[in-house]
Amino acid sequence: MYWLSICIPTNGILEWMKPVMESILSQKADPSEYEIVVSDNGDHEDFKEYIKKVASEHENVSYHESEAQGFLNQLDAFRMASGVFIKFLNHRFTLKDGAVEELIQVAKDYHEKKPQLYFTNETLGKEKMYHLTSFDEYVKKLGFYSSWSGGVAFWKDDPIKEETSSTYFPHLEMVLNPDKEEYVIDNTHIMDELPSDSTKKGRYNLFDAFAVDYYEYYVRMYEAGQISESALNDFKKKLSFYLASLYSDFIMNETPCSYSLDGYEEHISKYFDLESIKKNALVLNTRSKREEKRKKALEEKRRQKDNAKHSGEKQ
Repeated sequence: MYWLSICIPTNGILEWMKPVMESILSQKADPSEYEIVVSDNGDHEDFKEYIKKVASEHENVSYHESEAQGFLNQLDAFRMASGVFIKFLNHRFTLKDGAVEELIQVAKDYHEKKPQLYFTNETLGKEKMYHLTSFDEYVKKLGFYSSWSGGVAFWKDDPIKEETSSTYFPHLEMVLNPDKEEYVIDNTHIMDELPSDSTKKGRYNLFDAFAVDYYEYYVRMYEAGQISESALNDFKKKLSFYLASLYSDFIMNETPCSYSLDGYEEHISKYFDLESIKKNALVLNTRSKREEKRKKALEEKRRQKDNAKHSGEKQ
């Protein structure tokens, strides 16, 4: 029996997946206590050759070629897992040394109560752990971080629906479970993102995903009586600021990306005030440029100081 299943849905980019796999297999964790499940819906032969070789050398590594499109590959990986505790791992994130043992211990510590668990990787304030007793509290604390599939964790006993009501975020079915008695957000640092940029992040419509599909998922929870109006409004406010940051990055600054930005005004305007988003984006943009200018000034000051020091040493 495996205590932990590390599920990695991927489209098979070797430059990412090789260091990710190495970051796991190089750790001291007992391989009889965890498995790695790789579900691949890509067509990269170099990756297929690599991962098949890894799977042949490690009994706890399984590789599956999936026909699932896009994000639905996540669900294929989850269904193939056999461990007591299932942890999603993004194919661009390596696990820090010791993280596998930590995740196995989490499975052992919580396997009786089986609370809802989510991993925010040191992005949610200064606290290391948040223990919440109501779904509303959990939703408010998590905010728009629930959109990040990298934090997903659940139990093998938890149901995986055959169909998801979110096109872009199928993992929400596992992250937002209103039937749990306890909710735990683990904010410790367990992952590191590999160097990348927004030109390699995905080809979906960014604002349709976040301003429409993602928000509608929460609306459906409210209409079903699963969250309060207060929780919905809190989420909408936080999501609004996140949309402003996306607008600042990709519309105002025209940061190169692989996303589709088609119809962004229409998508934002469906549920949010477009002018407010633009104003907040302008504020963020101004702050960002001010911070960038400050950093450049500090770098120049350090450079001048180093030059003066070296000049003095030569004399």
